Amino acid sequence: MKTRAHTPTSGNSDEALDSLLAKTSPNLFERPTVGAAFLQRMLEARRIISELALKNESAGLAIVHHDQPSTNTDFRRIGGSLTVGRAPSNDWVVADPQRRLSAKHFRITKHGAEYLLVDLNSTNGTWLNESTQRLASASLRHGDFIYAGGCEFLFILGSAERL
Repeated sequence: MKTRAHTPTSGNSDEALDSLLAKTSPNLFERPTVGAAFLQRMLEARRIISELALKNESAGLAIVHHDQPSTNTDFRRIGGSLTVGRAPSNDWVVADPQRRLSAKHFRITKHGAEYLLVDLNSTNGTWLNESTQRLASASLRHGDFIYAGGCEFLFILGSAERL
């Protein structure tokens, strides 16, 4: 079987490639901004999960981003239920000088093996992962991101619950 050398049909192959690339969008080889942000959050999630590995016997919520600077990861166990907001009556009181987080913003409740996230009629809404729609309620999975009032939280299942 004879092989034939490939020869470009028009002009120099480098010139043809340059011409093709000149017609291509310069953004073609860049990772989309949304994808880059998603990858950054995944790296942050892995860091937090590994940091909490020894403490994470039961499901909990970690704060990933907040207006108040912090040097360590703030984490709260959920138990049967966890409410989050600015009011002192919440299980987790989050300081929010800009008042974007509602007094009672959201609650996570355990129902059997499932965890349910419920927005408590917050002013600025509660969002889950990459969703573009404000939610009323949703089931949570290990590694879900919750956005509420300028804060970003990470839901983490306990080590026994991940089996």
